[in-house]
Amino acid sequence: MKKPVNHLASSTEQYAHYRLPYHAELLALDNLTNQLRAAWQTLLPSEALDGVRVYIDDGERLVISTANHTLCNHLTYHRQILLAELHQHLPELIRITTLQFRVITLKSLTAQPNLQCNQSVSNVNLGKPSATTRQNITQLAALVTSSERLQRSLQKLLDD
Repeated sequence: MKKPVNHLASSTEQYAHYRLPYHAELLALDNLTNQLRAAWQTLLPSEALDGVRVYIDDGERLVISTANHTLCNHLTYHRQILLAELHQHLPELIRITTLQFRVITLKSLTAQPNLQCNQSVSNVNLGKPSATTRQNITQLAALVTSSERLQRSLQKLLDD
């Protein structure tokens, strides 16, 4: 029910009683976000659930935002498990076939001071990397990449 407008109030106070554009859609997305959090409560820690928000529901796809890149990668990796848990907890959302995760960072409206480092870095060597650094990069490349060609290319870069 719409609140009656106080015609004696200032225009700012009158506008405060108006609904936002797409108010019903925003409420539906908030409701869906709360249902999603309840469904995933057993799978994710509360800190992760607090950062999750549904921002697109186009019928068979949900796009969910997070503010954390690590959390986004984790959710993307486990998307099938999360989708199965969502279908089990909320059978009315069986229409959802795809979950997509996006990182959305919100900028603060308050001005932040320009942060500058007052110290100069003195231990940076602009020459070749040390033997330990080369060994660490080689080991990391062997763990992360499965392509022999890519590993040889990284080794060649280190040797040059």
